[in-house]
Amino acid sequence: MSHLVLRRSRQLAATTVVGAVAGVALVAVATPQAQAADTVVASPTLQWQVSQYFAEHLSTRTFSGGATEGAGGQVSFPNGEGTYDSRTGAAHVEYDGVVRGAFAFAGTTHYWVEVGEPAVSVDADGNGELSAVVSGWQAAGRGAAEQQTTPARVTVATFDAADGWAPDGGLGTLTATPDWEGVLATGSSEAAALGLPAGQPVEGRSFHPEFLSQVTQGARPLFYASGSANGDPKKPVSAFTAQAQAAPSVSVEQTSATPEGGVTLAVSGTGFRGETNPGDAGVYVGLAPAGGLPDVSDREAMDLFANVQWVNKGSIVDGAFSTQLVATIDKFDTTQAYSVYTWQAHTHSNTSQDTETPVEIPFEAITPVGAPELTYVGTHTSRHASTGWIGVDVTNVEDEAAWVEMTGFGARKTLNVRGGQALFKIPANAPKGTYQATFTLHTYEEGAVGDGTSLTKTFVVKAGQTAGTVAVTKAPTPRAKGTVDLAVRHLGNATLHAPRPSGRFTVKVYAESGPLRWQSAQLWMSNGARNGVELPALSSGRYLVHLTYHGSGTSLATTSSQWVTVR
Repeated sequence: MSHLVLRRSRQLAATTVVGAVAGVALVAVATPQAQAADTVVASPTLQWQVSQYFAEHLSTRTFSGGATEGAGGQVSFPNGEGTYDSRTGAAHVEYDGVVRGAFAFAGTTHYWVEVGEPAVSVDADGNGELSAVVSGWQAAGRGAAEQQTTPARVTVATFDAADGWAPDGGLGTLTATPDWEGVLATGSSEAAALGLPAGQPVEGRSFHPEFLSQVTQGARPLFYASGSANGDPKKPVSAFTAQAQAAPSVSVEQTSATPEGGVTLAVSGTGFRGETNPGDAGVYVGLAPAGGLPDVSDREAMDLFANVQWVNKGSIVDGAFSTQLVATIDKFDTTQAYSVYTWQAHTHSNTSQDTETPVEIPFEAITPVGAPELTYVGTHTSRHASTGWIGVDVTNVEDEAAWVEMTGFGARKTLNVRGGQALFKIPANAPKGTYQATFTLHTYEEGAVGDGTSLTKTFVVKAGQTAGTVAVTKAPTPRAKGTVDLAVRHLGNATLHAPRPSGRFTVKVYAESGPLRWQSAQLWMSNGARNGVELPALSSGRYLVHLTYHGSGTSLATTSSQWVTVR
């Protein structure tokens, strides 16, 4: 099984959607009211007593912002906003509500502590933090002035969230115990700066130092261990319970990729809701070009997707679903990157279920492979004594999976297909003439498609180009003959591998003023040279010795000259 390269899903804003899925027409445009009603089905809450002392000693309590109190002083903070990642457990959720606990005696309030808008944060390693907006007040007395702190968000406690979030319908629930032991080092400078007596807090038992700094001096002893009282009534209550919506997350695995069946993607999701607003009916899962959820405001927009599947709300269990997308190569634009998208069905009444998960589509693996084809490549004409290349381009054949045979030009030759080609060198000694070369493909897999495919091409070998040289080895005089060496060679890129020119030639001698003074009889050369050709005795002067090579069946004619001075 091969796997797609996946990148982490991310939530994206998107426009109102119309759904149409795999043979089921689902057309329903969201009204402006439905679009604006982006509310969640269940409101996450935080259940937290703060501490036994907070509930029993600060017994005059008032609530605002939606906070309420249940049995045993448990405070419920509603309307949690934020999500948790069902894969890593990372989260940040903020809740509404404020509780003020006051100590009053004989009708007089002496101090109070206010805790509001708590937030639960967890990182991917399970390290948790409980924070809140905290302030405090105390009346003047015993020589001390009235005190009040400015409300500020501080860390109330840290905790270990290693057990993670437990799915519960559309919500996840986290239960954790705030840290108490060893939170603030006994007798430390930090403890002293908070006004704690020497030797306290006992065994480091304390709420977080930031929290202590936000309550007044008179109230601080309520939140750290100052003795060895049984049960530690000042510590944070043994556990709190936080609820959060799971952030929608999608994973995609390629389960098959063939030319016949296309690509099959197994898609699974967590943290999804089948119903966010009344009338919602699950989620859609679609495969389309990457870069943002397409505008599917009418049925034609479904043509933008390579495939779409509807997951009805009954198929979403504890926020999880699984489905399958299948698309053949004709459904893709192979110049595009692709993503798997999710969105709320049917009217896209909200964007909370929108995700985009980029995937890599193996276009080559799902492209049907055609029959091998041969296309002639190389020269159409060549010259004797000059090498060239002729052969075929081979399509739809993997390298080394087949070989090409060339016949009809010299001895039979074969080459393996490499780089989609089989190219043969034209021998430098190929005689002048017209040839018909046949190229035949042979596959190494017996009976494979394309075995025996052939192509015949006509090409021409022309006579080779030549150049001559004249070297006067003995200058003539008025009383004696001279001699000259003559040579003719081929011009080409493989002259060492071709026969040297042979055939007829003549030599003429011209006076410097132009008139012909002497002409040889018709002579012959072989192997490209003729040495010691006699020149006649000539009167004093300057002469041009001129060679004319008349060519042959494989070599073109050429001329060459050399000046000689006769004294």
